[in-house]
Amino acid sequence: MTDQILTDVDLDDPPTDPPAGCEDPFLWELARRKFELHRRTGAGDCVTCPRWRRCGGSLLARDGLATAMGLKVRESPYWQAFAQIMRSDRERGQPALGPHC
Repeated sequence: MTDQILTDVDLDDPPTDPPAGCEDPFLWELARRKFELHRRTGAGDCVTCPRWRRCGGSLLARDGLATAMGLKVRESPYWQAFAQIMRSDRERGQPALGPHC
């Protein structure tokens, strides 16, 4: 089921809101924030990373989005741990991460 849902979601241009079938909407929001920080310009360059450096943030964000959809990918353990920490902080009333999460 997840594979069919994922084919309907473009992880290179993901919707802002978690799509139907998203298994972890909170994780989607975290990964989507990272995606936005590393979005591409019309020329294909990252808006955050220097031109001479490959953008790792967009790849990390893409893995986070895939993890939120229920797939197991390379960085899934990172995203699952990060989401757990952020959930704990939120439950304790800790401030949310700034714009550079």
